[in-house]
Amino acid sequence: MIWAAIFRLVVVAAAVIGMVYTWIALDSPLNPLVLFTVQSNLLLAGYYFWRVVSRRPASAEVKGAVTLYIVITGLVWHFCAWAEQARSSGCRSPASAWATSCSTT
Repeated sequence: MIWAAIFRLVVVAAAVIGMVYTWIALDSPLNPLVLFTVQSNLLLAGYYFWRVVSRRPASAEVKGAVTLYIVITGLVWHFCAWAEQARSSGCRSPASAWATSCSTT
């Protein structure tokens, strides 16, 4: 049981650190709140923090919604943002970036 609480605290810390870096990078305290990535990370951090401090059983609907939001965030980053970054570094497609390092040299 203690390992679950430690894991949840690590997830909360990672989500909060990621949001702080986003706020620092965008130089605006309220602008990042419109980003789905920040919203899903806030939801994840809030849910896991609630799970640490509350002894009530988790709702399957809420846990499913949090999981869905964070998975959507990860998939969008993987297929859109990461693919754009791979193309800008000289790769013709994300598939070629997976197979090789794709450099412009």
